[in-house]
Amino acid sequence: MGDPGCAEDGKEEDGYVYPVHTRPSHQPRPPDPSARQPGAHLLESRGSLDYLGLNYYTEERVRFDRRASSGLFVSPDPDPSLPRSSLGWSIDAAGLRRALVSLWEELRLPLWVTENGVADEDDELRPGFLADHLRAVVEALGDGADVRGYLYWTGFDNFEWLEGYGAKFGLVAVDRATLERRPKPSAEVFAGICGTGVIPATHGSAAPAPPPRAGRTQGRGGRAG
Repeated sequence: MGDPGCAEDGKEEDGYVYPVHTRPSHQPRPPDPSARQPGAHLLESRGSLDYLGLNYYTEERVRFDRRASSGLFVSPDPDPSLPRSSLGWSIDAAGLRRALVSLWEELRLPLWVTENGVADEDDELRPGFLADHLRAVVEALGDGADVRGYLYWTGFDNFEWLEGYGAKFGLVAVDRATLERRPKPSAEVFAGICGTGVIPATHGSAAPAPPPRAGRTQGRGGRAG
């Protein structure tokens, strides 16, 4: 998750925070006498990742706050110019591009976007969200990132651990009483992109989707959420 943070002097500095397990999985730690204990890091795991999966939903901007000791001395500093999802999360496709390029430049592993989606009650934001975020993937490819694939979250409106059935992430609506499935307009947009390889224009010209890659690596992987 991206977190451009504001320092005390007001100067904004960009940076990204990944789960603590990401770097140790890619780089070895110093020898540890407990390395053979259950659950401990094994030096043999060095270089064992074939790819890295990125779950990207939003980019949070924060500001240094000396009073927020319980929150690592930062407080939310949302960008008022960005649109927001039904859950109030900011929508910024450029953040996906930045995250992919940052991960590639640091870890040099093939990348998959394993989750990317938007909570959208009426399917008004999702068509543009899909086009903008897929275009961000194309731009990351142009920046040199080795992105192998993109998976939208999710196919069907589902049960979210915190929001239950209230958050609508799916391309297909589900009637919880009858279990009837109804494809949303965004499903047609996504199917069209997959079928034609062309990303429809939202604020600019249509962009071609990245061509399929030959000889894709299949195997073990890690995920950065």
